[in-house]
Amino acid sequence: MTGDGYPPRAAGQGEAPQQAAAAEAALLARARQGDREAFEALVRGLWPALVRFCHGLAGRDRGLDLAQEALLRALRGIRSFRGEASFRSWVFRIARNAWINERALLRSRTERSAGETVLDRAAATESPSAAEERRELVAEIERALAQLPEEQRTALLLCDREGLSYKEIAEAMGTPIGTVMSRIHYARTKLRRMLAHLARR
Repeated sequence: MTGDGYPPRAAGQGEAPQQAAAAEAALLARARQGDREAFEALVRGLWPALVRFCHGLAGRDRGLDLAQEALLRALRGIRSFRGEASFRSWVFRIARNAWINERALLRSRTERSAGETVLDRAAATESPSAAEERRELVAEIERALAQLPEEQRTALLLCDREGLSYKEIAEAMGTPIGTVMSRIHYARTKLRRMLAHLARR
């Protein structure tokens, strides 16, 4: 990766799907042979989404470190990657497993869900009162997300924020698709219940 961690272009970005798939397969083959540049090309487009996902799991204070740890583990394990899942879902699964392994060490730290939504991209011209209301709303959503069971929260973040398919989420979490669908359903139901008071404002 580059020094700032945000390379300019993903491998295959902007190409036809078939070309992108072929380019990724070629990069994977090179990466398995120890080609560091090929591995870096694979993760360029994945990095921002991985960071967002890790923020959602571990909070902003820990999320970036967790994402970096996931990529280091992926780099060390790339030779054993057989393509049974997509490269993206494989890396997300590594991140999730790393968080599960480390969460006991993080319990004493304040957990803050990233909770990035369109609210975070509100126009900079909003009034001070509107900005304060938005911050309060985001904080309430973050608190509600943090109260969800970890498995439900992870499935919901992968689906609604990162746009992974049910199949990819199942691969990333190591669970059947039906279980993924159930977790997302219950997560959404609980969030609606916890945030119902916002609709009455």
